[in-house]
Amino acid sequence: MPIDSLPSDLNTERRSIGDHLEETEDEQVESRGDIPHGGATLVTVTHLHGAGLNRQHVTINLLSDNVLSEVFDFYRLGPFNAHPWRWGTLAHVCRRWRYIILASPCRLDLQLLCTAKTPAKESLHILPALPIKVTYTPGNRDESPHTIREGCNNVHAALGHHDRVSEIDLSGKLEDPLERWATVIQKPFPALRHLNLRSYDGKNLVLPDGFLGGFAPRLQTIISLRVSFPALPKLLSSAKDLVCLKLEAIPFSCHISPEAMVTGLSGLTKLESLTFQYDYPWSFPHQRSEHPPPVTLVIIPALTEFKFHGVSGYLEDLVAQIDAPLLANFQIMFSDEFFFYTP
Repeated sequence: MPIDSLPSDLNTERRSIGDHLEETEDEQVESRGDIPHGGATLVTVTHLHGAGLNRQHVTINLLSDNVLSEVFDFYRLGPFNAHPWRWGTLAHVCRRWRYIILASPCRLDLQLLCTAKTPAKESLHILPALPIKVTYTPGNRDESPHTIREGCNNVHAALGHHDRVSEIDLSGKLEDPLERWATVIQKPFPALRHLNLRSYDGKNLVLPDGFLGGFAPRLQTIISLRVSFPALPKLLSSAKDLVCLKLEAIPFSCHISPEAMVTGLSGLTKLESLTFQYDYPWSFPHQRSEHPPPVTLVIIPALTEFKFHGVSGYLEDLVAQIDAPLLANFQIMFSDEFFFYTP
């Protein structure tokens, strides 16, 4: 990013530092990337005065809190950072850095990552009350029953903070764990932004009608694989911020009528990507009505991508009720396996 396009306070800080260093044509600046105690990265400034040398050291502590916050945000967005990013490393450099980071939880997208190995019950109440990302992927088959049970308990404790959970990422063999988490997954998750459920053990995962309490108003992404969720339209009606809905390998037993699906989609004004991919589409139990009701078009103004894999009758009933003026990518695969692509 060009210097001139940075925030004004950052430009001001850059000029004040330049004034402090007495920038001249005969000045050389050499930076060292090591961080001594206290988090003060050294900058060695060498002034050339004839045959003599005059060295002085300047630390990163000259930067204001706002500028350091900008630096941390730039680092967070780097290509080598995981998600959620490991902000704890910077927070442990010194007290000031920790204060700056914890003072900007939204700007720096601070989250706590909870996995099956995280002792959430013991640790979450002593950590800052930040959003929580819950991820669970069962380990290898050699894990002992005690390890599996302990992992499920840890995730259960994390999901228990349903008002703080911002991401749920569950994959693998999920049928038994979901039964253990039944009491917590049927509560509303008002802070949830991303939901990713993938069943990889060859079995279809059936979600209860009360999943997430039918209320997740901040949801932006829903991705599922081999998941049956008959109450999905109810959840969609509360997810006004949804941007991506991707349902893959939908079990043929999970039948949601086109009318119910359109009702769920009707309020999604921010939805950009929509995918319906049915498993075994030739067996999908959709029967078209001989006397369809009058069609009322539902406008999805932001939709640019729509992918469908299923029976043609279902698609016809679905698209007959939808208007997507910005649609640019439309991919269809019917049960007879013909494929159409419209750029």
